[in-house]
This record gives sequence, C-alpha cells and structure tokens, in this order.
Amino acid sequence: MEKTRIAFHAAKDCAEIRDRVFHLLKTLDFTYYCIVLRKKETFFRSRFDFKDTAIYKYAVENLLENRLHLYSEIDCYFSSLGNVVRKDTMQSAINSAIERFKAKWNKENSSSIRIFIQQSKERPLLQASDYVLWTIQRAYEKGDFRYYNYLKEKICLVHDILDTRRHSSNYYTPKNPLDKKIDPV
Repeated sequence: MEKTRIAFHAAKDCAEIRDRVFHLLKTLDFTYYCIVLRKKETFFRSRFDFKDTAIYKYAVENLLENRLHLYSEIDCYFSSLGNVVRKDTMQSAINSAIERFKAKWNKENSSSIRIFIQQSKERPLLQASDYVLWTIQRAYEKGDFRYYNYLKEKICLVHDILDTRRHSSNYYTPKNPLDKKIDPV
C-alpha cells in the first residue's frame, strides 16, 4: 500500500487496488498499441551490444513508425528510466520513425510533436499504460490471459517484432488476437 499512495503500478499493487484500477480502465476511452521484444540474447548482442538506450530507441521507432502521420499535433509522454530515456534519445527515435515511414511510403510527416519525460507518478496515463502492458507481459511470461482478455477491446495492436520464425503474422489485433498460439518467453 505504501507504493500505491505514490502511484499505481500493476506488478506492485495489492489485489484489491488492482481490481479497482482494472474496472476503471475498462470504462475509459483509450486504445493501446504495444511492441514486444523477446529477450533473444544473440539479437540484442549483435544489434545493440546490450545497450539499453539503443534497445529502447528501437522499440519506440517501431511503435511509432506507422502512427505519427495520423495526427497533426502529438504529445508523447515517456516514463523516465534513468539515463536510458532522455529527451534527445526519444527525439532521435521519433525522427528515425518518421524517416522510416517516409522511406517506406514516400509520404512526409508534418505533425507537430512534443516530447515529455516524466515519472509515472506524475502522469496517470503512464500508470494506465503500465497496467495494460502488465496484462500483455503476463500473457507472454505466464500464459495468463485473464487480465489481457478483460482489457482486450482496448488493445488495438501487439506487434511481436522478434517472433517471425513460427508465426506468419506477428501483429496481434482484434482480427488476429493474441492467444495461446504465442510462444511463451
């Protein structure tokens, strides 16, 4: 309960608090998009040399690449993570996402994008994101879909970037739902 007084955190909240937060999330109007990076040592060693900043930047690029052009004004809130999540790093990730989209679709992005790095205790939306991400993590790591299924109409996309070997589609959407066919991590 001590941590809950500061901010909600799915993995740390007691069951009673978690239940109330999930019921509240169910009533809110939001959609959720997620990138999953499986912990594959060879990939992280060869591609990023295990540098957290590079890994996080790669995830942000992939998450935002096909979303940024959809809106004229965007406020991106990132939960601070020590020296890994910094404004310059996230700006670089967003710039890379814009360039990747332009190279793929030959379309300019004229969105006005502002970046905010904050503690999750300062932004309830970061806490809500933590809860939804926790449901996805439980599905992957424990095969527990109970919480995910409760919020699945809010989850528009789970892109499992590194799961291309076994499944023809690693984009999980309402039409191709995340379910027991995923390989646990």
